[in-house]
Amino acid sequence: MFFTRCISILALLMLSAPVLLSSADADLRSLQLSFYDQEVELTYREGITYPHRVRIEELALRRLYNALERRPYTEFLQSAQAIAQELRLNDWLYAQLIGEALADLYDKDVRNPIVVYSTYFFLAKSGYDVRLTYRDQDIYVNAYTSDVIYEIPVIQEGGRKYANISAPPGVGGNGRSMYLLNQQPNPEGRSFRFQLDQWPQLLKDSRERSIAFQFQGRTYELPVRYQAGLAQLLASYPLVNEYWYLDAPLSPELKRTLIPQLRRMMQGLEIRDKMELLVALTRSGFSYREEI
Repeated sequence: MFFTRCISILALLMLSAPVLLSSADADLRSLQLSFYDQEVELTYREGITYPHRVRIEELALRRLYNALERRPYTEFLQSAQAIAQELRLNDWLYAQLIGEALADLYDKDVRNPIVVYSTYFFLAKSGYDVRLTYRDQDIYVNAYTSDVIYEIPVIQEGGRKYANISAPPGVGGNGRSMYLLNQQPNPEGRSFRFQLDQWPQLLKDSRERSIAFQFQGRTYELPVRYQAGLAQLLASYPLVNEYWYLDAPLSPELKRTLIPQLRRMMQGLEIRDKMELLVALTRSGFSYREEI
């Protein structure tokens, strides 16, 4: 009887006692981030941020990498990688995600030195071969790539081409010579890719419009739906090899609404007429510019 009563009292105490989180869980935090049309949530651990001012000089920048390694960065890295996989981000968009998330964590501009340096750190930890250049109060992340790109400053080092990915096109260094940090965290790291083999799952907003074009003396109007956010995405995108634009897929909404109409229009046409129809569509249905 006494033993049974003790068990009952113990059970009541356990049920009424507050649930204590382990220290490993107590310092976990979440970051809500608006990324294009998506609201994403990243997990990070308290203490991930570097609390001191970044000194932009060779030895201090090299030591900063070791300082960040001693901070609890794993949860943030794994969270960013999971989001990139879920949203089908390519390397360029993954770097954007990391940079914008770090800017929110530090409450600073995305081009602030600690944000840029931390982006460099996390890209290295993600498996990329990245190098850091600096001059005065500016630092830049340079990623090894084999892609053909334009309007982005590049450097050659050790037989590899590194593209400046942390400055807008044409801005990286403003033509000044830059110092290359004597540090290569991941010398065997993989190549950074700019190409999009598929559109990322970033854009929700779709809109309607009509594509009007002339073909064989008649005017045609094709009602379609498209994702307006693609213009924003491409506006901030570096210029890449022109063949990438030929290989880039249509957005899901445009493919679903445009392709069936074109197939119906092409029924019974000869190959030459089909080609002329597509040329007429692209030339008079959209704004375009000829390169001379």
